[in-house]
Amino acid sequence: MEAVMNREQEMRDLVERAHEGDRAAFDDLLARSRERLCAVTLHLLGRGTRGIDPEDVIQETCLRAFQRIGAFAWQGEGSFLRWLGGIAGNVVRELEKEGRRSPLIALDRDLASSGVSPSVVLRREERFSRLQEALEALSPDHREVIRLARFEG
Repeated sequence: MEAVMNREQEMRDLVERAHEGDRAAFDDLLARSRERLCAVTLHLLGRGTRGIDPEDVIQETCLRAFQRIGAFAWQGEGSFLRWLGGIAGNVVRELEKEGRRSPLIALDRDLASSGVSPSVVLRREERFSRLQEALEALSPDHREVIRLARFEG
């Protein structure tokens, strides 16, 4: 029983320190909760959510928790994990929404090219810009010679 009380007090102390901006305390909170957060995330994703990487959910959950640790209110030992689980649930719902809005295209099939690739267009634009700069650096007489020779034949 005493070990449970000590663990709860340690978690509470870490939360208080994290509230004060102690990054190491926040990292320690996450380290103590990571295994259970992984289990919660897998449980959330196991309910038919496909195409979402569990590690993406965990990383986004940790980022949001760090940004909002000041809003967390300690309510007992399990409260931090419940809070993380709520954030993870929100992340999963948002990723599911994004997935419905932008369907994935399978990259393993060949897609017919509809024209010139973007890299070719970019290279052409860069060459044209360099040519235009070089022409502008010439005197008007030399520019006229180039125009007559190249464009008028």
